[in-house]
Amino acid sequence: MERAWNIISRKIYRFIRILSLDILAGVLCGYTFARLILESDCPPITPFILCMMVWLIYTVDHLLDAQALKENALKPAYKWHWSNRKIIRAILLISGIATIGLSLIFLPGKILVFGGITGCLSFTKVLSLIF
Repeated sequence: MERAWNIISRKIYRFIRILSLDILAGVLCGYTFARLILESDCPPITPFILCMMVWLIYTVDHLLDAQALKENALKPAYKWHWSNRKIIRAILLISGIATIGLSLIFLPGKILVFGGITGCLSFTKVLSLIF
């Protein structure tokens, strides 16, 4: 039974790593720490929006790396993203639209301006890497 549990837990952990869900745990910890230290009052949906944006960025990065390497990728994450790229792109589009919509509805203007500037800089960097 212990051996079966080890195999199952390894597969679950590998899937969590491939989808960068472990990164989101760190994002939540960092958000909570900053919110408590700064004693800020953010809307309750803020951690969800933050996690979705970070996941979108990580997933786009994995897709770009997988596209560059294609079948020659050595990392399991790149292989998985390359073989599932069509469904991932659809999920990215839906998640991106939902995240932008939730941000525009629930987040204060200052956060939107700062996030927009940061997003434009990041997008410019990605475009410079592609072209």
